Amino acid sequence: MVKWVLLNVCKDETGKSKKLSAAEVSKYCTCAVEADGKLTNSQKWEIQSSVNQKKSPATLAFVQKQNTDLQACFGPQLTGKLKTLTE
Repeated sequence: MVKWVLLNVCKDETGKSKKLSAAEVSKYCTCAVEADGKLTNSQKWEIQSSVNQKKSPATLAFVQKQNTDLQACFGPQLTGKLKTLTE
């Protein structure tokens, strides 16, 4: 139930920009919610600690692995499109 709510909130928020198709929004949200659900509380605290110290969480090994896993989940087409949108 909670996962379903998180997916719907993600789809609503992500879809507002109209930059991704409905299928891309669905794929993005499914991958993102799955990845977030795998983070432990300790890892979330490490991320927050990095932010509080004005450091990039991207330097943390588990964040790098999560990013690699996310890109694999998204696939090359969606990964490329997302990179273009964030540049």
